[in-house]
Amino acid sequence: MSETTNEPIRPERRFERSDRAGRSTLFRPRQLASHEALKRAAGEAKESEAVPPLAPGEAAAEKKAGLLPWPFIAGAAMLMLIAVVATGYAGYRLGQASERAAEHAAAQRIPALASEEQMLALNRALQMLRSGNPSEAITILSDLKSQSGSHPSVAYLLALAGLQNGDRQLASTAANESISLKERVSDSLALLAVVETQKASDRTQMAMVDPRRRAESFLREAMAVDPANPYPHFELATLLRYQGNRQEALQEIEAAKARLNPMDSHLVMDITSRLLRLESLAAVDLPPQQTSTNDPRELLPAAYAAMKRGDFDQAADLLRKTQPLMDRELFIYLINDPAMRRFAKEPKLAEFYSEK
Repeated sequence: MSETTNEPIRPERRFERSDRAGRSTLFRPRQLASHEALKRAAGEAKESEAVPPLAPGEAAAEKKAGLLPWPFIAGAAMLMLIAVVATGYAGYRLGQASERAAEHAAAQRIPALASEEQMLALNRALQMLRSGNPSEAITILSDLKSQSGSHPSVAYLLALAGLQNGDRQLASTAANESISLKERVSDSLALLAVVETQKASDRTQMAMVDPRRRAESFLREAMAVDPANPYPHFELATLLRYQGNRQEALQEIEAAKARLNPMDSHLVMDITSRLLRLESLAAVDLPPQQTSTNDPRELLPAAYAAMKRGDFDQAADLLRKTQPLMDRELFIYLINDPAMRRFAKEPKLAEFYSEK
């Protein structure tokens, strides 16, 4: 106890404070000084509007609240950009691979293209066949066949030229070669049937099997190979008709008609080629047209020449004369040739172009 008082002597307690929970806390001078320094630093930071770094606990709370720091956002955006670029590049490479595969498949399907000189020679051979000069066509086609490279249909065309030239042996050999090459198989089989039919009419030919039966077999095989080909049906109809089977022959004729394209004919090609020649000429250079004919190959070009001269009365008369000479759809197709179509708005030609 104290000498002057009756109070007991207590141990000295310095800087006693209590926290918010009411717990007593003793601060030593060194600890207090450190605390005061932190307070001063916090005040200075507030005055300079500096943002203090987040404490670990506060960063965790911010992340939990969904507020991600900008480095994380930037990294995620970069990863997304890389993924988009990688996906686009992968799609581009896949497209390139598909294109190369398609080109390779096409190269496997399509034979090597003939040169320009070879195509000109082939066209000349076809013109010889059309004009009734099969021997010249045989010479050209045989030369093409001996050249290196692939020339589809040359073997078939050589067989056709041989048949027209009366060389059944050449026709048969070339047609079989075309079949072995898998070129124009249906047409080649039909051609072999024609060869057999010719043998049947040749009394100097002796055969163990009736050529007409072989011809029918070839034609039915040709129809099976290419059901859309009209010509085997037509040849079989002719064969059945000569055998006296008219009802079945009529059925085959109807089948051939159903497979024919009315636009695919020599008539269309002849008229179109004449229109092209007239189209390149000036009106004063147009040749005189033969109008005293019933051939559409002459009448339609004459009608076009009259249109080009401005004589629409004569053009209308020529079209009226041509119209009943051909199928309605074929007539409409031909008068809508680009050369003639330019005059469709002329009032005197309105009756022909009203449907268009």
